[in-house]
Amino acid sequence: MAGNENAENGSRGDVWSSDLTALDNDERQRRALFDEWLQVGTCEIVERPDGYAFWLDPGCHMAEHVDEFVALERRCLPFLGFRVRTDPRHDGPVVEISGPQGAKEFVAKHYGIRRQSGSPAAPESTRSDDDVPAERDDHDDLEDDQFGLWDGKCQACDAYGRVDDTSLCEECSGKLERDLIRKRDWAYSTLAYGCPKNRLEELRNEIVRRYGTRLEILAEEKKSAKRTKGTRKK
Repeated sequence: MAGNENAENGSRGDVWSSDLTALDNDERQRRALFDEWLQVGTCEIVERPDGYAFWLDPGCHMAEHVDEFVALERRCLPFLGFRVRTDPRHDGPVVEISGPQGAKEFVAKHYGIRRQSGSPAAPESTRSDDDVPAERDDHDDLEDDQFGLWDGKCQACDAYGRVDDTSLCEECSGKLERDLIRKRDWAYSTLAYGCPKNRLEELRNEIVRRYGTRLEILAEEKKSAKRTKGTRKK
């Protein structure tokens, strides 16, 4: 999810960056895994005046390791503020990431924030009074274009709307991503990219736990029929 390690702050003229030297090799690999867990385990991302709030699924791996995640992020990104809170209307933790002027743009780029493909939206009642839902405007359309989205017909569900470079809508793109992970096609999976090899099965287990083993987009491979011993092909 942290797809951009550097983001320029035009208002201050300096460069925001993640200090990976603050971590050893094992901690860097652990942090890369947390990036994947954060994307898979986030129910909804809510825009705030100074940053974003990540609403986590209560049963996901990210929710179980949220304190460790925040500890590593604070060391790499000391200019950002991290807060973990609870909400009586939501069972999972909420991670708020904020910072000074200009940091919000960095957070959006660093964590690859956009509409989450295939992620279930949190109910309206889970939003606290100080959360600010993102509003759709022309600026959002420009941001979508930067992620390779345009108007068209989804080749999977035939619905018209925003599609990506594979001609899939966001919902179907999320289903395809989950199928690739189910089938262990790591080379074609966006979530698997950058994930340590020894953590790929944990990523797959999380997908299976949340969405099941059944393929959603890709066709099941047909098993070839075996001839019984002693029969001859005519």
